[in-house]
Amino acid sequence: MTNLVKDVGDAEFQTEVIERSKQVPVLVDFWAPWCGPCRVLGPLLEREVEAAQGRVVLVKVNTDEHPRLSAAFGIQGIPAVKAFRDGVQVDEFVGALPAPAIADFIRRLVPSPAQELLRAALAKLGAGDPAAAQELLRPLLDDPDVANTAAFHLAHTLVRTGGSPSEIRELAERIHPAAAEFGRVDALCALATLLEKVPSGGVTGARAAVAENPRDHEARLSLAAAYLTQRDVKAALDALLESVSRNPGYADGAARKAILALFDHLDEPPAEPDLVREYRRQLQIVS
Repeated sequence: MTNLVKDVGDAEFQTEVIERSKQVPVLVDFWAPWCGPCRVLGPLLEREVEAAQGRVVLVKVNTDEHPRLSAAFGIQGIPAVKAFRDGVQVDEFVGALPAPAIADFIRRLVPSPAQELLRAALAKLGAGDPAAAQELLRPLLDDPDVANTAAFHLAHTLVRTGGSPSEIRELAERIHPAAAEFGRVDALCALATLLEKVPSGGVTGARAAVAENPRDHEARLSLAAAYLTQRDVKAALDALLESVSRNPGYADGAARKAILALFDHLDEPPAEPDLVREYRRQLQIVS
């Protein structure tokens, strides 16, 4: 048995399956020594896992020795194979499948090179390195499997780094209507619209314009945009909230739309749920 195949029981299951699946997909083979089909399936599973060259691992649970695990996962017949990824079960099959079917099962479970790059990009985002994430995301725009997701996250990295509003809008418009991210395209476009208002004088110039005329809501929108380019999302939200409180209907509710778009943006890694919660409360107060 290689390091890609391991026997586990109740004590090791959390570490060897749930936690480990957050780094690499894990197959769990529920079997028993007396089970003929299990003896057929076992070597086939091990061979296909070895062929995956470390992109998936296999753990084996003896149902006779660990009946509580079998009961916890509703095992009614063996062999039963359950697949885990990112800490949760994502697929399963029962019975002794032939080798080609096992290979297909593993292929669906194991991320493609493009999906692995996408995951690496999101890790960079979560670590607060949007520039590095951009470098990983741009080549993925031409990969049909991940193009929509890559465009979506790349657009958000450009928002974080004060990127071109036209490029943000272009990326948003690339997202296919059938894609899971399509429902958030309007928020991206609202952020692009806000960033188009960045004043030539930056924060200093926008502050001066607001101080000179507190009723100049276009200047307040420009101030929010200027703060956003400096990655000061809190200050941008404060400027937008002030605009909502003074004139909620200005420019068809532009400030409120921008606030809601920023809430959506703050769901991106590194997410800031506490900040969103606080400003949702403040938005309710001024609305």
